[in-house]
Amino acid sequence: MDTATKKVAASLPHILLIVTDQFRHDAFHPDITPNLQALSQEYGCTNFENAYSSTPTCTPARAGLLTGKSPWNHGMLGYSVATSCTKYPTTMPSIVKKVGYDTHVVGKNHFGWYNTNHSYVTQGYDHLQLYEGLPVNDDDYNDFFQKEMPGINPLVTCGLDWNDWQACPYALDEYLHPTAWTTKTALDVIENFDFGNEDDDDDSDSGDTNNAKDTSKQMFLKVSYHRPHSPYDPPKRLFYKYLKYNITK
Repeated sequence: MDTATKKVAASLPHILLIVTDQFRHDAFHPDITPNLQALSQEYGCTNFENAYSSTPTCTPARAGLLTGKSPWNHGMLGYSVATSCTKYPTTMPSIVKKVGYDTHVVGKNHFGWYNTNHSYVTQGYDHLQLYEGLPVNDDDYNDFFQKEMPGINPLVTCGLDWNDWQACPYALDEYLHPTAWTTKTALDVIENFDFGNEDDDDDSDSGDTNNAKDTSKQMFLKVSYHRPHSPYDPPKRLFYKYLKYNITK
């Protein structure tokens, strides 16, 4: 990184982008999302109450966030299991990377993979630790789960599948839940990030997906939760907690 870019990077804030999947606008409520409410109040966040997604469909909506373009301009009007967004030369992480950010994504990215070498499409992210929620490929969460629970199906809870409408409390220990794994992994990224050393000259673009010790750049961290997308399998303590609330269906 050259001296001018270092000075620009040092003046920029660290960025934490929190993304959820199928999160209803009216779920942003003190009784339902107390932690998000606390973040909003403590840090003086701006709530965009009239912001809308350009499409209600999975990866096309993610491609809009990734590129800043509408579906008619980024070209993804539909979704399939084999979806792969390999064609975007300009993306949000690639832009912030140019001005000195070290880019991380934890959780659900959902931008496809290269069938030739079975690696994920990075889209400008330096480090990827993913839970895609797809049955057709392995990911970091599935590796973690199989180490903890060899031979067990992650979808063991009541036989729920990816697009079922029924709900059931998570059948395993909460630390095994994808949401818990995503949060723990994101906290590990933050804990291992070097926020103090501003003298690194590393200008590599290797697309390394390991959670190695970072070096003096500003952090751009996207924490992307698969839930509340189905399967609807919240941990037991939350499943029973929210039964008492009169949440509009």
